[in-house]
Amino acid sequence: MTREQLLDAQVQDLVGRWLGVWCVPPCTHLSYIPFKLMARTRGRMRLRDVLPRLRCEGCGGRPERAVVVDDPREYERSDAPVAVLP
Repeated sequence: MTREQLLDAQVQDLVGRWLGVWCVPPCTHLSYIPFKLMARTRGRMRLRDVLPRLRCEGCGGRPERAVVVDDPREYERSDAPVAVLP
């Protein structure tokens, strides 16, 4: 999927993938959120509408960067992730 297709997709359509999000500096916390978990409460929302609502558990900041990956364990070795933020 392209960046625009991912942003327009409903969260429930992305189940099986993960959202990797990085917090704003100086926090720079990295989290991987399974779309399966997000679909429970935000299933019909488009990804572009969910992203602005996300907050870091540590500092409360908004994500600075986000990618959609098939498997977070493979992210470092893959060129498949699609950046959805910025």
